[in-house]
Amino acid sequence: MIKTEITKEKYTVLVEYFTEYHPDVAITLIECDDNLEKLGFCRSAPCIVSLDLDFEKANEILEQLTDFEIDACYDHPYPKDNFYISRYEKYGWIYDYLFYLMRSDKVKAENDTKLKLKSDFKGC
Repeated sequence: MIKTEITKEKYTVLVEYFTEYHPDVAITLIECDDNLEKLGFCRSAPCIVSLDLDFEKANEILEQLTDFEIDACYDHPYPKDNFYISRYEKYGWIYDYLFYLMRSDKVKAENDTKLKLKSDFKGC
């Protein structure tokens, strides 16, 4: 289980993604401070979220999100109303977020296992 901070706006998109593509991953909203948003201190309320996720499942999700990018960029023409492009625009940020999250020292320490991602980030 991983606890992380995320905005409420990103939390709702994260829940949509996991509900649609990985319903077996539990996402729990631990705390959310809506008053900060209501008072105008931030655009989207900060939340603390818990993800019930292990490294194997994270690797599977990262591979799927990579496929989303491939589908959007290489396999189809580029009209804005394309399903693959809109799916990537909506969920593409999850790859970076999850990749960073799974590499963080806090997560490594909590899981007592060595992180071995199937495909390391090579850059552009």
